[in-house]
Amino acid sequence: MKYQFGHKIHPLKSLTSALLIFFMLYFIGCAATAPPPGGPKDTEGPKLISSSPQNGSVNISPTTEIEFTFSEAISPRSVANSVVVRPALSSETSIDVSGNTVRINFQDSLQSQTTYIVSLGRSLKDYRDNPVQKNVQVAFSTGDQIDQNKITGKIYHVSKENQIKVLAWNKKRFQNDSLKKIAPDYLTAVDSTYSFSLTNLSSGTYYLLAVSSSRNSFQKVSSQDKVALPNIFPIKVSRDSTVQNISFYMTDDNLLQRFRVKRIETEGQYVKATFNQPIAQKNWSNVEMSIDDSIHAIYKWRDDKKPKQLKAYFDSLQADTNLTCTINNLLNRRQEKILAPQDQKNFNFRPKKDTIKPALQSAVPKNKSSKVKLNAPIYLNFTEPIRNIDSTDISFFNGADSTTIDWRKETIDANSIKIVPAKELEVDQNYFIKIHSQNWEDLLGNSFQDSIVTIKFNTVNKSNYGYLSGTIEGISNLNPTNIYLRANKIDGNYSSSIKLTETGNFKFNDLFAGNYTLSLWYDKNGNGIFDTGSLFPPTSAEYYQSFPQTIKIRPRWEKSGIKLEIQ
Repeated sequence: MKYQFGHKIHPLKSLTSALLIFFMLYFIGCAATAPPPGGPKDTEGPKLISSSPQNGSVNISPTTEIEFTFSEAISPRSVANSVVVRPALSSETSIDVSGNTVRINFQDSLQSQTTYIVSLGRSLKDYRDNPVQKNVQVAFSTGDQIDQNKITGKIYHVSKENQIKVLAWNKKRFQNDSLKKIAPDYLTAVDSTYSFSLTNLSSGTYYLLAVSSSRNSFQKVSSQDKVALPNIFPIKVSRDSTVQNISFYMTDDNLLQRFRVKRIETEGQYVKATFNQPIAQKNWSNVEMSIDDSIHAIYKWRDDKKPKQLKAYFDSLQADTNLTCTINNLLNRRQEKILAPQDQKNFNFRPKKDTIKPALQSAVPKNKSSKVKLNAPIYLNFTEPIRNIDSTDISFFNGADSTTIDWRKETIDANSIKIVPAKELEVDQNYFIKIHSQNWEDLLGNSFQDSIVTIKFNTVNKSNYGYLSGTIEGISNLNPTNIYLRANKIDGNYSSSIKLTETGNFKFNDLFAGNYTLSLWYDKNGNGIFDTGSLFPPTSAEYYQSFPQTIKIRPRWEKSGIKLEIQ
């Protein structure tokens, strides 16, 4: 006789209930694939144990099933958007996750005599949300040969919060204006060091893009993504070849958009053009801004606080008329030239009386700056052009003894000038630039806002400098004097750049105490600018490489014998 809480229970009913509870607990336990509670925190991601078919297999049946086995249970939620098959399939795939096994079935048969690549990106995770330790990929062929071409490299200057992938389009399918609509022929995720490997490519010519996206998983590029171009563009592979050391440098520029005029409008008496990308012009004498192809701008300038705007002054425009403004030879920050038909817009010229006084908008160095380099450039940027700036109206002197500094003026654009000292400035000195602007006016006769403007700055004390020297190896096929080396201070907003000597040696003479990393870029076209490439027309970026080691610099000490190798 059995009892429970004082109640009499029939022995057969008791046995039946016990068996029912046993089987319920058994099946619940079998279904529970989540990790057990307690114990040390799991921070290690799953490892691939095996795959079927194995990587590199040939003569695989077009109706095959793909199976991956991992070292631990896989979260089903992480799998759906992780699977990528290339070449892309016309039909969907079905995915089954059971414990530590992932199975992939194709609704339609695969093509014969074709190399396929099935990838599981690093978004694949275990139940502790740990991603796979490295990219999972299996390549196989439905024929008796498998494609073996390979492209490898690295992406630099990336956002750690985003997913990074490298996408490749065959030259036959590449359309620079429509990349958001065209799925790539191949793609791969980067590893934890932001290195990538595109493997098992068929022979051909490919255009590659590195894509940084906030989307959890993606197989196409979108307008919200950041995009970088490689140092070889396009890349040709054939006969089981391997192309190594491809570099990408990620920027905030939107490479997917052509450089274009967004609108033309009137601002007071001036004509203002707004672009979709920042302007970075060096030679303003080449820039042409015209109305109806007949009236040309007398003055042109960029608003330094609004780098996407260009302003111009015309002296013979008729009010309340519809006009067409065209801009030629203008460059953006990537040195892309604006091209037709993106170089013109229609607008209605409606001038208004302008009584705003011109002023100093910015100065480089800023007023009261300290530790200014002895050869640092000196710029004065005004809100608008100033008529007939006379060099005698600008005094440049050493504050210690009022010694006058000889200098010359260089015009940058209509509202910016550069002050070039006749010789290098002295160490640890207070310098003053005094602008006597009582007689200055803008183009419309408005007098300058301030009668006197003073800019003060202090130059660096060289006793605070440390030194760094060494050699770059592996440059036999390059012009060493086109290689720029940059020292970046980790714990402060400071950097210094130099060019290598003809023998590949380098020496920094102006580093403050602190920890630094080094990077380099190869100025292939010799323009002194790190060019990040363009899609319009397709143009490769210049080679970039950073070095992982940290170098400590101490004041008045030289860190010598550094050896670096360019890849």
